[in-house]
Amino acid sequence: MGLPAFKLIAESSEFASVTAAAGFLALFRIEFMAIGGATALLLYHHAESVKRFTGSPIVYSAIVMFIGVLTTHGDEFSLLLGLLYAALLLFTIDDTNPLVLRSRPLSELGKISYGLYMYHPLVMYGCFAFIHSHLGSHSRGLLYNGLVYGTVVLLSIGVSLLSHRFVEQPFLRLKNRQFTVIESGAA
Repeated sequence: MGLPAFKLIAESSEFASVTAAAGFLALFRIEFMAIGGATALLLYHHAESVKRFTGSPIVYSAIVMFIGVLTTHGDEFSLLLGLLYAALLLFTIDDTNPLVLRSRPLSELGKISYGLYMYHPLVMYGCFAFIHSHLGSHSRGLLYNGLVYGTVVLLSIGVSLLSHRFVEQPFLRLKNRQFTVIESGAA
């Protein structure tokens, strides 16, 4: 878990206080934040080189394939997996790339993404409990998993749509009507 250096230090009995700090830092998986920051800097300073790299369907397919393979393995490939996700992110950021993930359904999901983020753990917990109580713990096959994950996805989207329509939009209208909106950024 976490950076290999922290893991090595944490396993050494000579560094008791360092062990506690390393264990604490290992919980955050900070190396993935570093990969994200390095990816952003790469895109900012070398955009043209990145665009040449991300225009290849073969490279894109290889990245997706490696991500699929590495997600079936343990923690030993987590840094490589993080790098592959960073490369995949570079593919999706480039507007000129024909492989970019832009579509009306994804755009609509983007509008309700805050609700998806907030409600999916609650929906997931409720779905797991409800389906588990009706199918029992012995059912862990294709039907069980399809029912659980399908229900979680559909209910999460449904709850998020309702929240967006009846909670978020009224607050946004109130904000725009009652308060002055100060635009940020360069004009």
